[in-house]
This record gives sequence, structure tokens and C-alpha cells, in this order.
Amino acid sequence: MVDTNKLPGQTVGRNQTSILVEVPTTVVAYEANDAVAGDADIPLEFANAAVDGNNTGVIMSAVMADDNKQGFTFDLILYKTAPANPVDEAIFSPADAELRNIIGVISFNSWTNFEDNAVSFKGDLGMAFDLDSPNTTIYGQLVTRGAYTAAGIDDISLRLNILQN
Repeated sequence: MVDTNKLPGQTVGRNQTSILVEVPTTVVAYEANDAVAGDADIPLEFANAAVDGNNTGVIMSAVMADDNKQGFTFDLILYKTAPANPVDEAIFSPADAELRNIIGVISFNSWTNFEDNAVSFKGDLGMAFDLDSPNTTIYGQLVTRGAYTAAGIDDISLRLNILQN
């Protein structure tokens, strides 16, 4: 009998974790393909995404929450090592060497709208990762895929739901 809960080469995870990160936004006009980094100009950090000593897992799903129901399209690029610091509101252009450290890309392009806010859910991702020990953090960069003006400061949050090995 085949265990359908396993990905090829993966053991079934021992732990599940859900990591919430607030995206630092500023009230500025972003153009398509701009990095969203706020005043901090640093990559997002999903700390403790892996258990130290094993450093592997599978991103099962992701949620983006928009406090102001704007519903724009974004890509979340995930890295196994920290990429160069992005510049907020500048075209996102990773170095060629950084491409080799990308775990995957999650596109948030469909929204469930509520009265004054919205969420975008991406399930069944099955995005396996293997972080270099002792690193247990997944790094991320949010990129706009269309013109976007944040309605408020820090009005976007991201959640990764991870099965840790």
C-alpha cells in the first residue's frame, strides 16, 4: 500500500507549525514588479520554519490577509538563505546566484472578500524545503504584479502552514 501522505524522498513530518509575518508596507504607490519592503528594506523572515538539526519540511498552505480589502496580485518568493536586502518601491531584481536559493513562488491572485478586508488562500502547495544547518528560517520577498497603493501602514500579513520533518 502506498502512503499518500508522503512526498517522494520525504518522511512524514513530526511537527506542524503556522508562522505569521506582518508585511511592512508604507502608504506609497508601488508599480508592477516592485519589492514591498516598507521602511525596513529587509527580507521577510519566517523564523523557526524548520526544526534545528533536521532543517527540512514542506510548506502545505499559505494565507495572505489584506486589512483594507484591496485585492491586488502579489508573488511571495521564498528563499532558503537570506537574499540581498530589497529596496522598497524599487523593481525587484534578484541576483543570478540568489535564484539557486529559491524554494518556490506563491502567487496570491484570487481573494475572498469580506465587508472591509479580504484573504487569499493557497492550499495543496507541497513545497518541500531543505535549509542549510543551522538555519531554521525561511526568507521571503513580496513583489507586486500590478500597480498597488497600500491603504495603510502594515495592512498585509502572511501565514505559512508548514509540516516540519
